[in-house]
Amino acid sequence: MVELETPEGVRELHRIFLEDVYGIPGGEKIRLCQQCGTCTGSCPTSYLMDYGPREVFAFFRAGMLD
Repeated sequence: MVELETPEGVRELHRIFLEDVYGIPGGEKIRLCQQCGTCTGSCPTSYLMDYGPREVFAFFRAGMLD
């Protein structure tokens, strides 16, 4: 279990999340993300999401991953 009360715990959660993303086919491309909006603009289901792909990555970078 990851302890989120510490900065180390948050970093560990980020590491685990990234490993999961990298394991998805094409997931390694997240390393190239520049927040340009291409993923949201080209996602055929982004209009159905509460938070688009670009916002999800912004939350992740801000440490707001749930």
